[in-house]
Amino acid sequence: MSFVIKSRGASSGLVLLEFLCPEHGRFEELVDRASPPDAVPCECGASSPWTISAPATKIQKGALSQGSFEKPEYKGQLDTRALADGMPYNEWKAKRDKYRKEQALKRNRAKHA
Repeated sequence: MSFVIKSRGASSGLVLLEFLCPEHGRFEELVDRASPPDAVPCECGASSPWTISAPATKIQKGALSQGSFEKPEYKGQLDTRALADGMPYNEWKAKRDKYRKEQALKRNRAKHA
């Protein structure tokens, strides 16, 4: 696997790169941007190859997508689409209570008929 170093800005100057020492682990070194070395000596004298830095990542906490309308399984199932369209909560609740009272009346009439 090979890596490409892309320089942005002035090609002359210094760039901070990470190197991996076999004894001491990762360390950073300022090197010439125009011709970065493949390896630099560590404080202990060991040749330390250049390693790619760990990328900065961001985890997406959550994602929502609006799907299509699914038909309710039964007629009395709770439907809040009117609230999403901007209906006031008190009005929606009154409408829902009215529906429940009508259903209770129908059941009561069917029970006593």
